Amino acid sequence: MPQISVIIPVYNTAPYLPRCLDSVLSQTFGDIEIICVDDGSTDGSVEILKSYEEKDSRIKIITQQNKYAGAARNAGLCQAVGEYVIFWDSDDYFKGTALEELYTRAQCFDADMCICNAQDFDRESGSKLYHNYLRPPLPETEVFNMESFPTYFFTFTAPVVWNKLIRRSIFTENGIAFDNLKHINDVMGTFLAMAYAKRIVLLNKKLMLYTVNRSQSLMDTYGEQADAVFLAYSRLKDELESRKLLNSSEIRHSFCNKVWDIFVFTARYCNSYANFKLYMEKLKNEWLPAFDMLGLSKEYFYNADRGWQYEALFAQTSGEFLFELFCFQSDLSKKRNQTAMQRGARVRRLRRQNEQQLDTITALEKRVAELQEKNRVVNGKLQKKDEKIEKLHRKAAKKDEKIEKLRCSVSKKDKTIEKLRGRLEKEKAVSAKRGRLLNRRLVRLAVKISSALGAIKKKFKNGR
Repeated sequence: MPQISVIIPVYNTAPYLPRCLDSVLSQTFGDIEIICVDDGSTDGSVEILKSYEEKDSRIKIITQQNKYAGAARNAGLCQAVGEYVIFWDSDDYFKGTALEELYTRAQCFDADMCICNAQDFDRESGSKLYHNYLRPPLPETEVFNMESFPTYFFTFTAPVVWNKLIRRSIFTENGIAFDNLKHINDVMGTFLAMAYAKRIVLLNKKLMLYTVNRSQSLMDTYGEQADAVFLAYSRLKDELESRKLLNSSEIRHSFCNKVWDIFVFTARYCNSYANFKLYMEKLKNEWLPAFDMLGLSKEYFYNADRGWQYEALFAQTSGEFLFELFCFQSDLSKKRNQTAMQRGARVRRLRRQNEQQLDTITALEKRVAELQEKNRVVNGKLQKKDEKIEKLHRKAAKKDEKIEKLRCSVSKKDKTIEKLRGRLEKEKAVSAKRGRLLNRRLVRLAVKISSALGAIKKKFKNGR
């Protein structure tokens, strides 16, 4: 079973598809399956997929009628078996170590989700563009979730799914699916997965190149369906509320900041003044009321420019508001806001670090006092044990003296025994010699007695 399922929706991206697939197949992390879901392509994308399927068995192809990328991702998710899933787009390409770095960090912290940064790639000019997909303030802890980081939970990263490695069970166990909208179809699945993830980690590396200025891309036709923004985020709001995930005021604050940010962002894609004017009227009269976002102060918004734009929406004409969007918000203003947010986040981080250090110092002092008391008690016990050991040493010394005396006594007795043994040996030798002499004498005596008896017998015999 592969560790990662790479799911790639494909729709009429033949010019970019080989580069995408090559970058996936050349990943340094090889334990993957690649599920390509063709969404009714008509430009030869299917033929390219089949040619790659013949070269590498890890590629699986699913075909469906044109139902848009959200439905394609859902179809791929149904077939996926990996522990983690990642949803990549067929017109983008990826750093060779992307999967390895994402998976390694996720495993290191047992994370449900690992979110990385990305680099925008301009198809027309061939140059890389600045776009930050991890936006400060970022979490101060390495592992976080919606509960521990509520204030900026919906604003710290872009509402895209392709920069996130996600544990597959987050989708299957919580019934999460992507919208089948033509535009902004990853918002629902992305934010719901983030909301249910218990352990999220960041990897602030640009591991993916996201293609912009591509002819007929969804982003380039964004302004044609501006209502899709409202539809996608209103569906997300309803879903979050039905799942009781927007109950916290801090989380709702973060969500409203994200909604206003995406509304302003989308306004820049209106392709005519008439569409822009209609968009502005819908914002004021329909969309913002639907999100309970009327009557807010500019201080409600994290970004100062967004606060000024919110006030301008209700105070200016559509032409003045258009100028506000495209001219007033200079690069210097953006940089100033970003710097201010970073400084504020740094001050808060340093303040928390100081508080944590003070708590740590207090805890360490308490611990040192406890250890000193334990050390005093232990030293007292050791002193008593040393006294007992000294007594035992003295007893042992006395016993050693007694043993030495006994050894001397035994040595003297051994010498006495040795002398007695010598005497006994001599006495044995003398006794043996006497025994031999006695035996000879007894033999002689027996001979004499025998001779005497013989003579007596002879006399008696003659006397007859």
